[in-house]
Amino acid sequence: MRLYGPDHNALPALGNTNIEVTLGVPNDELEWVASSQDNANEWIQGNVQNYKQVKFRYIVVGNGISPVLDFKTSQYAPFLLPALQNIQSAIFAAGLQKRIKVTSAFDQTELLHQSFPPSQGELRTEIREFIDPIISLLVKNNAPILVNLHPYFDYIYKMPNNPIELASSKSKQDVRLQYALFQIPNKPLVQDGPLGYSNVFDAMVDSVYSALEKAGGSSLDIVVSEIGWPQASWSADNHIANNQNAATHNCWDLI
Repeated sequence: MRLYGPDHNALPALGNTNIEVTLGVPNDELEWVASSQDNANEWIQGNVQNYKQVKFRYIVVGNGISPVLDFKTSQYAPFLLPALQNIQSAIFAAGLQKRIKVTSAFDQTELLHQSFPPSQGELRTEIREFIDPIISLLVKNNAPILVNLHPYFDYIYKMPNNPIELASSKSKQDVRLQYALFQIPNKPLVQDGPLGYSNVFDAMVDSVYSALEKAGGSSLDIVVSEIGWPQASWSADNHIANNQNAATHNCWDLI
């Protein structure tokens, strides 16, 4: 279960439930956490150590931060690495490093300059100075990287993860939509060398693995931290954001 920030009503209810909790340090708290080790220690004490019966798995420092591509999050970019370092030190000081991993969550589309074919996945050059030290820190601490995936937006905006060439299929079905909704499980639609992909989810994940490998992060595991399909859209012309497609996508068993 992911909490994007401390919820002091939900956390007590999660105690003794055996539910693994991913807890976020919100973007607007990064500057404070980054400014001193004492602040980070206080954050961990108040939001983690005070809930000893909760099964925390990850502390996610920041969400979807990009130094150049997202004006809503770029202001937080200078604080992300020191906040990660301070929270990691606080976890060590509390003796929780074997139970809880410290990481951050990034949007796949903002991480990658190239994502198709998946084997050619590559990080954006303009974020390397920002992301490379974070990758090194995660590798050092044997922590995964969390990635937010949005197959819906790939479909809507005709992004390369979901190739527009699939639309040229002779089938009367919307093959690109089926590729996004896991509806063709046994038929690879995209071939990348020896690997075939029957859904965009697997292709998106592998593109990040390829990019990390090129950036010295080959040992990192990827945890998908955000994914979904909307039930409605602000646009009257958007007919794919509906209950049926949301149920098809969101109820697919990814395990």
